[in-house]
Amino acid sequence: MQVGFKALADRYAIALAQPLRVESVIGTTRRSRESNGRVENKYPASYQPTDDFAGHFEFGLKYEEIPLEFFARLFAAAGPEPIEAWCRQAPFGQYARRTG
Repeated sequence: MQVGFKALADRYAIALAQPLRVESVIGTTRRSRESNGRVENKYPASYQPTDDFAGHFEFGLKYEEIPLEFFARLFAAAGPEPIEAWCRQAPFGQYARRTG
């Protein structure tokens, strides 16, 4: 199962000029594989984020690279509502505070 920024890109149908360099999936063990300048990370089930905007976005901030083009397109597609809801839900969470 895709997690992190790739999951959000699929959910919001975001087409990027440059594909995401890092993609994360949930597997059985933690493993990282790099080929042709792209990185695929596998994480055990204990890393599984909640299946919503906040869960995948926080996972991406913690474990993936920061893709600025993706952020611009994601925020244009999603609007401010998911971030506002996340900041209200977890006002003292460090990643929600940094994002909001």
